[in-house]
Amino acid sequence: MSENGKPKLKPAEENPWYVLATICDKWDENDEGLTFMQRKLYNHFVWNSWVTSVLDDKEKATISFERKDFFYGLPEWGHIKDLVTELFKKRLPHQELPNPNVTIDFS
Repeated sequence: MSENGKPKLKPAEENPWYVLATICDKWDENDEGLTFMQRKLYNHFVWNSWVTSVLDDKEKATISFERKDFFYGLPEWGHIKDLVTELFKKRLPHQELPNPNVTIDFS
């Protein structure tokens, strides 16, 4: 607790959900070492791919029905998981990617 009685917040860069949500922010677009996949990924694609990776086909169909374009361009989590994990570990080497079945906590 902080002095004013509110919970003490961690720096954003130490919060695994924040790091995952901003995973593409740290790439230098001029870095010639980036792979094609890295250049094509965006934060929302990574986040949506990660969070929907635990949904079953019926749940995905419901999302598709309600938002026809939701999955358009969205990479399969299995195709980007290793890359995202590698990038995540560069920023938080002693933590694992958050579990998408756990309540998200940005505090």
